[in-house]
Amino acid sequence: MKFDTRLFVLVLALGLVSLVLTGCSEDEPDSGRMIHIPEEVVVLASQDEAMTHFKEVMEERDIDLYRELVSPEFIFDGKDDVVYGYDGELSIMTKIFNELEGESGIVISNLVVNMLNPNGVWTETPEENEVFGQFAGSWCRQYDVGFSFYLQGQNLIFRSIGFAVFYMINSGTAEEPDFKLLGITDQTYGHKGVEGHTLTSIKELFN
Repeated sequence: MKFDTRLFVLVLALGLVSLVLTGCSEDEPDSGRMIHIPEEVVVLASQDEAMTHFKEVMEERDIDLYRELVSPEFIFDGKDDVVYGYDGELSIMTKIFNELEGESGIVISNLVVNMLNPNGVWTETPEENEVFGQFAGSWCRQYDVGFSFYLQGQNLIFRSIGFAVFYMINSGTAEEPDFKLLGITDQTYGHKGVEGHTLTSIKELFN
C-alpha cells in the first residue's frame, strides 16, 4: 500500500488543532458556575412615587431599601429639639425593622402604616425653613399620618397619629429624576390612651 503523505499531514494537523482547543476550553468558565446578578436599583421618578415606596418599605421593614430611599443628607426633625442625621436614623430604623431590643427590652414585632394622606400639593421648601431651607431644589408636603408599632410578647400597640411634613430632593437629573427622602418633620401627637406616642418618642426608645 502506498503511503499518502498529504493525508498524514492533514490528520496530524487536525490532531494538533483538537489539542489546542481542548487546552483552551480548560481556561473557560464552568457553564454551571453561579453568576451574581445585582438587584435592580429602584428609581423614583416623582415625589409621589417616593412616598408610595416609603409606605411599602416601612411595612416590609426592609432596611436595605430604606437606606436606598433616604438621602445621605437626611434629617429627622423631631419634637422637643430631637434631631437625627442619616447615621442616627438608620441606626434607629435598623433596630425597629430587625426586631432588636430598645429601651427596657422593647421589641417591635410589626409595623403598620394606617394612614398616609397628603394635604395640599408639593411645594418648594421655603428658604426661611430653619432646618430644610438650606437645601435648594427640595420639596415639601404635609401628610396626615398614622403608625401602629406592635410590641413583641405584649398585648400593646404604640400608636402615633397626627401630621408629618415630608421633604424630597431629586438626586437624579431633570430628564431622569430620582427622588430621595430628604427628611421628616414630626408633628404627631400620639393616640389618646396609655399606648399613645409621638413618632419622636417611639424612635427615642431605640436611640
